[in-house]
Amino acid sequence: MSPLPCGLSRDHRPRYISGSPRPYAGGRLWRGRFSSLPCARRNGRASASLTAIGGGLPIGVMVVHLYGHPADTDPILQVAEKHGLYVIEDAAEAHGAEYKGRRAGGLGHVGCFSFYANKIITTGEGGMIVTDDAEIAGRAKKLKDQAYEQERRFWHRELGFNYRMTNLQAAVGVAQMERIDEFINTRRKNAQLLNHLLGQVPGLSLPPEACWAKNVYWMYSLLVDEGFGITRDQLIDCLKGQRIETRPFFYPLHLQPLYEHRFRGESYPVAEELSQKGINLPSGNELTETQIRYIANAIVSLQRGVRYE
Repeated sequence: MSPLPCGLSRDHRPRYISGSPRPYAGGRLWRGRFSSLPCARRNGRASASLTAIGGGLPIGVMVVHLYGHPADTDPILQVAEKHGLYVIEDAAEAHGAEYKGRRAGGLGHVGCFSFYANKIITTGEGGMIVTDDAEIAGRAKKLKDQAYEQERRFWHRELGFNYRMTNLQAAVGVAQMERIDEFINTRRKNAQLLNHLLGQVPGLSLPPEACWAKNVYWMYSLLVDEGFGITRDQLIDCLKGQRIETRPFFYPLHLQPLYEHRFRGESYPVAEELSQKGINLPSGNELTETQIRYIANAIVSLQRGVRYE
């Protein structure tokens, strides 16, 4: 949900492109469709001007690393380089995830991270952008602080934002960063246990980890197929009855009532299918092995009960 308002606030017009069903992120289909679009070229590698180029031509691509798994980014970077486009990574759910040995958020021109309370690293709220371009960094620092002019305090030539982080929040974030390897190792260990316990359950597709990726499992995300015997929503209800809280995958933005008028008549079948079938199991760092086994046993028992009815 978050990337779209960011673009709209600067009068950009988003254009969505359906991704690959595996993993849950952009990739092959994106490349095939986007490379044929007419594109405006940047002057140099990363001009600080992030305003829209006239004529409705695209100026950038936002790559979303979803549920802890990085997108297949190199094909996107190649197309972007060819057409002179910015690449902005939404790495809000991918703290520490790796793509071919490189950290998610550090692949494009700008990487964006969220520190919301349910993220791997949290400050309660807020976030961070990273870039290796000093001009872009200076522009971001200005905009997040009400866009004050440096040479004249309290003087504004453009609209800025109050996106400042408090010192207390920053202190929490620094302490969290000292434990990021511990947090990631815990999530990967828990995911491996769930993979072992659920790997043979018919009708479940386990979360992917491509050969070029390191998944940090922000969420342990399953797909519930017809072979399971009950729908995703029925599974959510049954687990709730056993005091196991889950959540469905996100709704595609083009189906949100708020944005329906912007995408009327458009269809993104991969996103729609994932939204209908996806379920996120509990994945917090404090889960015990006993709790993980309880969750898995509940799912296995439900599937067996359906199968033998």
